[in-house]
Amino acid sequence: MKKVHFLLVLVLFPLFLSGSAPKFGVKGGLYFSTLQSDIVLEANELTITALHERYTGYHLGFVSSFVFPGFFIQPELLWVGTGRDMVLKPNGQQLSAEYYRQEFQHLSMPVLLGMKVGPVKLGIGPVLSVYMSQKNDATLQSDLFHRMNSAVLGYQISAGLQFSSLLFELRHESNLSKYGEGISIGGIPLDFDMRPRQLILSIGLLF
Repeated sequence: MKKVHFLLVLVLFPLFLSGSAPKFGVKGGLYFSTLQSDIVLEANELTITALHERYTGYHLGFVSSFVFPGFFIQPELLWVGTGRDMVLKPNGQQLSAEYYRQEFQHLSMPVLLGMKVGPVKLGIGPVLSVYMSQKNDATLQSDLFHRMNSAVLGYQISAGLQFSSLLFELRHESNLSKYGEGISIGGIPLDFDMRPRQLILSIGLLF
């Protein structure tokens, strides 16, 4: 809860600043997630491998912009869908390996603080991700789910262009805390620490 309160203070703080000219709008785009290394786990005669190839997700939500001479504050509230590709391989059985997709949905609350010179915007700030739901299409093992943390604190680095009400951005996101505790398969918990690198491409419209 302390993380949530911290982000809410950052989001609401610009509202109390005098002289600001706030704009509100919508934004959306793509999330490119990449694992830093392969993860291999074994349980119930199955080997589970997390592939490190890039996964393409999405984001959609609301953005606000408070621009001052030389700098800006940009709080956002986004619905994000990300995931990863996995492999299930039965050990010692005459069954083919199954490739399946694990998908996650979470609320993302970034707050960017940065410089604005002409149309160019450079920013950095914290982001709080609140876990909402998950699903997968695995058939070899139906009792399989990823044990996710309810909230994850990270940071984003942003470079973008703003032409009047049109906003283009490219961001790098990384986590300061673990995204999840591991996988549970057949009631057996398997622990790992996975912190993906994420590249975010978005376009927004301010009103």
